[in-house]
Parts: sequence; C-alpha cells; structure tokens
Amino acid sequence: MKRLVAAALLLATSLSATTAKAEERPNSLRDGAKAFQFMFESGLSGGGVLFKNHFGARNALRLGFSGRFSMADEELEALGIGTGDYENDYASLGSDLMYLRYVGPMKSAAFYFGTGLFFELSEQSRVRSEYEFGVGTYYESSEDEATTVGILGALGAEWFITETLSLAVEYAISAGYRWYERQEYYERTGDPPHGNNWSGHSWEVDASRYGRIGLGLYF
Repeated sequence: MKRLVAAALLLATSLSATTAKAEERPNSLRDGAKAFQFMFESGLSGGGVLFKNHFGARNALRLGFSGRFSMADEELEALGIGTGDYENDYASLGSDLMYLRYVGPMKSAAFYFGTGLFFELSEQSRVRSEYEFGVGTYYESSEDEATTVGILGALGAEWFITETLSLAVEYAISAGYRWYERQEYYERTGDPPHGNNWSGHSWEVDASRYGRIGLGLYF
C-alpha cells in the first residue's frame, strides 16, 4: 500500500507540473466548499470516512473516523514433532481532527500538508496452541486493550477528476501517548495453569502511521 501511495504521489506531481501552465480545470477548492472523503489503507483492511470544510481555497478543517481490522490464522506443523495453531486478531477505531493547508498552483492537482490531533481505541487477541508428540499440549493466550491520544502530521495530493470528484493520496506520521492493559494465560500438560494481568503507559512515535488512497465528493 505504501508503494501505491508513493506512486500516486509521483503521478500527482507529474500532473501538477504538466498542468501548471495549462488552462485551469475547475475544482472545488474554494471558501465554503464541503466534501466527504472515503479513504482506504493497508490492503483494504483499514480506512476512514472524513468530512472536510474549507474556509478558504487553501485552508480547511477535516474531521475523520477510521478503523483497522485484521484476522490471521496460521497452522503450525513441525514434521515428526507436533502440530499447532496460531491466531492473531486486531481491531481499532479512532477519530482525528486536522487542519489542512493547500500549496502549489491550485489547478487540477494540488498538494497539501496537515496537522492535528487523534484518538484511538484498539484491541488485539493472540492465541497459540501446540501439541508435541509424546509430550502433551501447550496453550497460551493474551488480550490487549489500549487507548492512544496524540498528534498527526500528513502530506498529500488531490487530483480533480471533475469539478466535484477528486482522487486523493495521503501519508501520515504520528506521536502519541498510549495506555494499555494485558491479560495473559498459560497452560501446559503436567503443570498448573497460570496467568498474568498488567498495565502500563508509554510514548510512541509511528513514522508510517498510514498510507491512504480514496475518493472525495464535494458539494
């Protein structure tokens, strides 16, 4: 997905360069314009719905709601030793508010950068079970819950297919403070089961928070 976003940004750069001296194509980057944007990321396993309001051709505020979901189920097999299974499920829901500043020639393609705040709730579940021939069964599981708040920085490009329909690509980084809780459980043949519960907090920096591509509808 990141390669796709990089390629799309390069395409938008070329389009902007070739249209800088050409006749201006109508677009909706004007005071009072509003838009819904539908963005996708991470191989369609995540995305967002965003509402953007312009208070000038080059300035806008954007409110977004996003989610990420993934499910992995892997069979483990060591020939002649044993078998097993591993599951890893993840889900998150979040919201962000960003200020966007458009730069460049403002023709059919325009670049922008943005900064703002975000909030995210996430859950992750991992389960691993193994059966070793002649020894027995080993089972472990963990449940993680986290809340993160922080700041976002984004760089993007928007190309107007028509006056009211646009294609946008965007890449973002983030820095935030995360609170998390974890529950762990272990069980092995011949040993009593046991578990751990613990919590913590930390600062986190994500240099590749997301790469997105999607459509915008202006009205």
